Amino acid sequence: MLLPHEFTLGDFISSLTIENRPFKIGRDGKFQDEGQSVLHHAMYSQNPVIYALMSFTENIREGNQVWMLFQILNRVRANRFSEEEQHLFKRVISILLVVLPFEKVLAVFIALRRSRANRKRVRKTVLSYIFNHPEIRFLALQQRKTIVDCIEHAAGKNVARACAKYVKELDSGSNDKTKSNYLNRHLLCFAENHEQAKRVLGFLYQKETRPAVMPEREISSRPDYRHLFEPKIETPKTVTATNRGDIAATLVHIYRGGATSTLMEALADFVADEASTTLPFEGKLAVILDASTSTQGYGEREFCIISQSVALLQVLEVCCQNLQVYIAGGDGTPPRPMGPSDLATPLLEALESKPDLVVIISDGYENSFAGDLKDVVAYLPQADIRIPVVFCHSKFTGKDDLSLRNPLPQKLQIEFWHQNDFNSILFQLFAMAGGWYRTDWLQSVLTDRLNNIEKEIPTWMSLT
Repeated sequence: MLLPHEFTLGDFISSLTIENRPFKIGRDGKFQDEGQSVLHHAMYSQNPVIYALMSFTENIREGNQVWMLFQILNRVRANRFSEEEQHLFKRVISILLVVLPFEKVLAVFIALRRSRANRKRVRKTVLSYIFNHPEIRFLALQQRKTIVDCIEHAAGKNVARACAKYVKELDSGSNDKTKSNYLNRHLLCFAENHEQAKRVLGFLYQKETRPAVMPEREISSRPDYRHLFEPKIETPKTVTATNRGDIAATLVHIYRGGATSTLMEALADFVADEASTTLPFEGKLAVILDASTSTQGYGEREFCIISQSVALLQVLEVCCQNLQVYIAGGDGTPPRPMGPSDLATPLLEALESKPDLVVIISDGYENSFAGDLKDVVAYLPQADIRIPVVFCHSKFTGKDDLSLRNPLPQKLQIEFWHQNDFNSILFQLFAMAGGWYRTDWLQSVLTDRLNNIEKEIPTWMSLT
């Protein structure tokens, strides 16, 4: 894995959708995967608010959400953020606590204990989660000791055990208001249902090896919210030239049969509809479109690769007004495939305009001056050129073999074959172009996503 200082924002977003490293911490407070811990720590330090919002990045792996929940709880301190930012952190935490499995959340709480993190926010989060969880009385059978450890870390061992003792005494008929007030002040204030919280506490602290009080019913099936973090893609059983998105399908008809006013109007409408799903980006992009002979293809795939490449380019042109296009090969509008795949020359031209990001859209076949592109990109840091370069692989299906067409094996690459991929591609490209220094666009997109997810998830965690 790359070291954190070598990571761009785009690299981090990509890692969130690919990496799913285990979250495990030893009794000494050290993580088994120290590299992942250092990476998340470094990314949080760049911009804590953006980092927290990235918990809802499309296609994010569950393991990364666990890492991010720990990082937020472990590092967020109220006195360092505005009230608005504090409220946003609370929203993020409350959603993550609901969507993540119970055992993963407990793993985070145990990690906080072993890291000796016990600030007010941690205490309230742990106790509110445990005492308000709709299935806590039944989950306690499976994770009894772990739950007790979490409570004793959050409230303090002596406080938690005193509260358990007072619950037993009050249930036995004691009317001691001092004990009742102590219980309310230290534990019950975090519970919506005080009677249930007392029953749970009494159940957890029974001395019998096998608890005498058993739940009245089985644990209900837990709602699965993973679909909220995945794109709504309906993959066709058989991929054809015309079922890879409306834009590419229209372009295939134009390439094969010629441009008509009807097709051109339909193309403009489809592009506008797709672009409307992404907020406009004000950064400066340079796009290199590979329109060489290899992008034409043959048989049932004829013009499919170039059509999907041009489809992505046209959506980019609508979403980003400050965009310069450089075409390798090709002729006409839309460019008809012809000529060699010289990608290094247009890259050098694109870099002269000093864009925020260079995007190369290609089928990956560099059949002219093979290796030139790789050599040029490798030389950029030596020339003190820090402009990020990302390679977008245009494919016919999601299962295309790219082993023989990978001119930049060490660089971040994005693969796409369907129009449904565009939304996540644009998000990642614009995030890379904006970087940590231009976060307004990124925060707007991620906040909108958080708002939409909140509408789908009935959270039982309090935001106060």
